[in-house]
This record gives sequence, C-alpha cells and structure tokens, in this order.
Amino acid sequence: SFSRTLVGFFVLSYVIFAASVVHGSDSSIVNDIKIRGAVNVSEQMILSHIPITVGKSFPEEDLDSSVKSLYAMGYFSDVKIKVVNSILIINLVEKKIINHLFLSGNNNLTDNKLRELIHSRDSFGYDEYTVKDDIRVIKEAYASIGYLNVVVNVQKYSISPTFVNLTYAIDEGVKTTIDSIRFMGNKSYSHARLKAVISLKTSGYFSFSGEDVYSRERVRSDEESIRKFYYDRGYAAVKVSSRFFFDKAKNSYSLLFDIDEGRMYRVGNIAIQSTLREFANNKLFPLVKTRPGDLYDPRKIEEPTENISK
Repeated sequence: SFSRTLVGFFVLSYVIFAASVVHGSDSSIVNDIKIRGAVNVSEQMILSHIPITVGKSFPEEDLDSSVKSLYAMGYFSDVKIKVVNSILIINLVEKKIINHLFLSGNNNLTDNKLRELIHSRDSFGYDEYTVKDDIRVIKEAYASIGYLNVVVNVQKYSISPTFVNLTYAIDEGVKTTIDSIRFMGNKSYSHARLKAVISLKTSGYFSFSGEDVYSRERVRSDEESIRKFYYDRGYAAVKVSSRFFFDKAKNSYSLLFDIDEGRMYRVGNIAIQSTLREFANNKLFPLVKTRPGDLYDPRKIEEPTENISK
C-alpha cells in the first residue's frame, strides 16, 4: 500500500544517510570547516556545493542535503559529514578519474555515435553503475541496427593512484536479418499490396534505414498499419496478429502476419438529428460526404462531425 511504501522510503533514507551524517545539539553554527580526502577536487569547489558556511546558522536538514549534493558531483564514492566542537568535518573518498575512454571493435557504429550515448567521459569519475548503464545503452544501440548478440567487455587499467584508462571492447557478432515476410488470411489484397503498407522489409543489398531489422515494437506498428489499411476500406472487424520464427543457423527471422479480414461493411441509411433550430436536418445533410451504399470509412464519418463542430 501507499503507507507501507512511504514508510519504507523513510527507513531507507535513514539507513543511507544516518551513517554519513553525525552531529550534536550545537550544530546550528560552525566556526570552521575541515575537508579531508580531497585530492583532485578543490576545496573551493566542494564548499560551493554545500549550503553551510562558517559563522552562519543553518537548519539541521542542511547536513543531509550537503551529503546528497557532494555525491551528486560524481567525484566521490563515499561522503561523511560530522560536527565536532563547532567544526564541520567533511570526510571524502574520491573516485578514480577516467584519464581516457577507449572504444574498440565497433565497426558498425562510430566512436562519436557511441560517445553521444554513453555517460562515462574523460576526466569524469569512474563509476560502476555508470559503466553498467553504458553497456546497456551500447547493446540497445546495436539492437536498433540488427545486432542482437553484442558483447561488451570492460577493461580498466590503473595508470596512477588517481587515474585509470577505461576500454569498452565490443564484439558485435553477426547482424540478425529478416529472411522472409509472409501474410496469411489476406483474401482481398495481395502479398505485394500489403508489403507496401508495412515498414519492415526483407534483408538484401538495397535495405536502408534499418527497415530489415526485427524488433517487436516495429512489428506491432506494422500490425496497426495493416489493421488501419483494412479498416479504412470497410473491414471494420479486421483482426491482425503476427508470429515470428528464428533460424539460428542463418541468424535470421521469418515473419508471418495472420489476418482475419472479416466482412466488408457498407453504409446503410443515414439519419441526422438536431435539437437546434438554426441547424435543421436538411441544412446539415450537405456536410455529410458519405452516402448509402458507400464502403464504411471512419474518416468520412468523422469528417462531418468535425465540420459541424466548427
């Protein structure tokens, strides 16, 4: 429940910051601030990120917010703050600094493209969580162009007590392709006509813009395109689903769209009802483009409603 979630969040916050902040009853004013453990980050920069200043009173919450703010800088793996005899003591453990980030094995995505996506940077603090997220982002980028089995190996080399070189060694694997696209149940329209409706294409020498890359999102989008194609042509009850088959030996997908066309609907009688005197039925009828016997087309039915509203 919401109440249990709220209590859980409060307890978690307490556990995280209770170990980082120690203060006494006289912590509302400090006469001095001492910073320990800062090697590569200047004291001036650290002080600019906390709300506490010497000689000025501060609320107790500023201790917690100072810890959060220093963590947010991204340079520290551990931050502890305590007040002893009116002295604010900040104990810091700096992260290793990335001297240079190397990329290797990326033949199908440029260095510039990958560097735009990942968050690790030269001169940034080395962070395990950021590295894990970088790996996820790199794999997603490759999946978008058909490489679904990418492996990213992380290599970290210490070049000094402070700096490390970081390498993302990428094994792209083999591109996954679409070997065939078929349709089943399409009685009214040919395979060629329906292939022109969808965005996915089979792989070949003239495949562009990733149109031969399988993804569940693109398949769903194409299902909707087929559904709309039929719907706009009078098939109001059409149903579309899909199945895929993966050939491990060829590293390729075969895609099958199942179509239940249903009946074709035509418009029967058309009646207009208006309770407004200035909009008599005979005045509104010319706004209706659909006529009895026409194929059911939701666009033509919605159009007069929009015209009347205007």
